[in-house]
Amino acid sequence: MSINNDALIWIDLEMDGLDVDKNCILEIACIVTDFDLTKILQGPDLVIHHPKSLLDAMGSWCMVHHTRSGLVQQVLDSKLSMFDAETEIINFIEQVTLFSTNKQRLILAGNSVYVDRYFLEKDMPRLHSLLDQSILDCSTLNELIYRFNEEICFDLPIKSGNLHRALDDILNSLEELKYYKKSAFKEKQQIQQIELPLRKDIMGYLIWINIKSTIIHCILTDSNLNIIDEIIDGKTNDDLMNFFHRNKIYEEKLIVVAGKFLGPIRNQLKKIAPQFNEFCHYRSVDVDVVSILCEKWFPNTYERRPFKNDDDNDLKKSIELLRFYRSTIFK
Repeated sequence: MSINNDALIWIDLEMDGLDVDKNCILEIACIVTDFDLTKILQGPDLVIHHPKSLLDAMGSWCMVHHTRSGLVQQVLDSKLSMFDAETEIINFIEQVTLFSTNKQRLILAGNSVYVDRYFLEKDMPRLHSLLDQSILDCSTLNELIYRFNEEICFDLPIKSGNLHRALDDILNSLEELKYYKKSAFKEKQQIQQIELPLRKDIMGYLIWINIKSTIIHCILTDSNLNIIDEIIDGKTNDDLMNFFHRNKIYEEKLIVVAGKFLGPIRNQLKKIAPQFNEFCHYRSVDVDVVSILCEKWFPNTYERRPFKNDDDNDLKKSIELLRFYRSTIFK
């Protein structure tokens, strides 16, 4: 069985830490599906050999969880190199898709997969080069559904298996997307033009970010996507932290970053304003994720979207586009 149309490449990685400059991939698993989630093709689950000195240098979180899951011992016992693991994953994708003979798009899928993408680019560049620029990030959907219709989040499937192991994490993410497809989306024939009130619940705020050269444009919205405040010329950590403070945001890891094609933007933000990047939540809301699903699940609505240039990264257009999706495909 193979997938003839655009495919979701579900990849999960386990690393010895989250610093892409210092850490590396310990385990990789891959599943390929269609967008209807009816064809599910399970691929390799591979543990890569690393020396004991690398594992001994892990931080406490990784040391505890990777030891408990059995990954540490499997890494030490493995004979598989990074290059050979990458080759096995590529061979599997070639077997179950037609990307090498047509223009089939291979879309990376999972939870917070922009982080995995950084490591793929560094450790497995041949695999990374096969992937489309778009991603399907379940955590984007989770953050939006929490804001738009919180009750749907109450019945999320319970995670099962060996948490913090690559294959089980993919299977849990796949079940999560199946649940959202069934419970969180419904195409509406007419756009519901509703003026939603301003909400002051900071937990629901989004910080929209785009960067041109070294100039950072930020827009703060509430959970109803109303614009609260804006800064168009941020350049330093102090500029951005002062922007948060004037909006009474003092606690770290509360505010989720939003925008379009956020992987490269967050990587750039990490270099320009690292303290601000760390202050924000690690999760992201990427509007392109919703565009991809709308294109595949609701093509008629996708054709009616207000902005057709998918490469346009104007923040206010991205906010308006998400408002459109909220009114047309979210329950």
